[in-house]
Amino acid sequence: MRNYIYLILIAGSTFLLIYNFKSLGNNLFESSNNPEKKIENLYYYLKNYYVDKIDLDSLSNEIIKDVVKKLDPHSFYISKNELPIVNESMRGSFEGIGVNFFFINDTVSIIRVLKGSPAEKFGLLAGDRILMSDKDTLYGKNLSNQKILDKIKGPKDSKINLEIFRPSSAEKFNVNIERGKVDIGSVFFYELKEDVGYIKIDRFIKETDVDFKLAIENFNEKGIKKLILDLRDNPGGYLFSAEKISDIFLEKDQKIVIVKSSKGEIKEKLASGEGIFKEGNVCILINKNSASASEVLAGALQDNDRAFIIGETSFGKGLVQNQFPLGSKDAIRLTVAKYYTPSGRSIQKPFESYKDNIDYLIKDSKKPRDQAIDTIMYYSTNGKKLFTKGGILPDKILPSKEAKSKNIISYEIIWNQFNRMVIEEVDKNRNFYSKLKREDVLKEEFLDKAKWIELLNVLSKKNKIDLKSSDYEIMFNSIRSILVFQLFDRKTQIEVNNSNDPYIFEAIKILK
Repeated sequence: MRNYIYLILIAGSTFLLIYNFKSLGNNLFESSNNPEKKIENLYYYLKNYYVDKIDLDSLSNEIIKDVVKKLDPHSFYISKNELPIVNESMRGSFEGIGVNFFFINDTVSIIRVLKGSPAEKFGLLAGDRILMSDKDTLYGKNLSNQKILDKIKGPKDSKINLEIFRPSSAEKFNVNIERGKVDIGSVFFYELKEDVGYIKIDRFIKETDVDFKLAIENFNEKGIKKLILDLRDNPGGYLFSAEKISDIFLEKDQKIVIVKSSKGEIKEKLASGEGIFKEGNVCILINKNSASASEVLAGALQDNDRAFIIGETSFGKGLVQNQFPLGSKDAIRLTVAKYYTPSGRSIQKPFESYKDNIDYLIKDSKKPRDQAIDTIMYYSTNGKKLFTKGGILPDKILPSKEAKSKNIISYEIIWNQFNRMVIEEVDKNRNFYSKLKREDVLKEEFLDKAKWIELLNVLSKKNKIDLKSSDYEIMFNSIRSILVFQLFDRKTQIEVNNSNDPYIFEAIKILK
């Protein structure tokens, strides 16, 4: 999202020509200690006196970006083009027809039709090609994903005419679709074993706490008293949602989180005592990508001795952001507060400066930083020692499978090619894959491993990667995951991923 073009001011040998512009007035050379006035003056002079014409709107955007980059890693500028995408991700829904697509031979190919979407209602299928949208040709033009989205997405109740080609029957037809609201969802749950419930939270959106409560009520009706709460790869979201979910597990007046505002105001969020899962056993799964609201929830339950946490040390984001409008449909997300776990821990990972932010956000940078990690000892409600290591430190550390592979960086580099390989293979054999049932994909045997080994070898040779036997296992799991997501839904994908997950096996042992 951060595709910043930086404004560079080059200082060199310059001749200063001083003119007596009476129209400027004496205040041109007046000094001011007011930073707001300085910016106002700069804008005024550029607008009225600069020799060349300037796009001030574009220039102001670049100045804002340049300022924000000097702040913390979580404050950022959002352009008017990016704002709808950002808002959708926080809202957990979008308005459109409800398909995922991919370019195959420069044609928009539907790879997944979302359940309950307008596209499903009007009979679109995975494998269909979208040739035209309201008489605009979409194939053979090398269009970007964003341009395709601009032509297909639209407000609820608006209509769109699509020309479709269906390879399975070699037919071409038109369909008029009425766009609608499409829910993405953030909470997925199922009964893992007879006495163990499992809930996965993908992110904390507006309705996450409501959906989570429904999942807990479902388990309560079945008498399930053991819960695995999966927060792995959850980037966070709304703080209030994490607070409400924490409340479900805690006794009255137990602390959930402590928030210190930019003005120094300190507020403690306390449990209401109305939680509906205050007695069952809980095991939380986290990894290095569990951040923000995920860490609030994990920290609240760990500090109150309400859950046993396994996995990797979490991301380490102890800052709270608010989004503010800038005008011209642009916005800025600024850090406005710091939060602390109930014991008083700040889990914010140190960062040196903006220059280190890319490493900080993408992978755990090993560069020295100017912020010291808190070395004070903290204790849980029952006296258990708690540590601050730039994130939530699990009660039991479990490395991910990927961490054991030396080729994982290479996987990240070729991920787009890997994803394309899977999608194209499914598209070539759509007839076979479309007949698979949910119970089939929950078994590993549905994969033709010989075929996929051949495809993986071609891919690895092309990218000069020496694959080991352990690498094939990881990549087979990724293939299964991508396939199941395309053919079914997120919940089925999660169940498939969990079927051979050591984190799940360990959590079940702990809950016995």
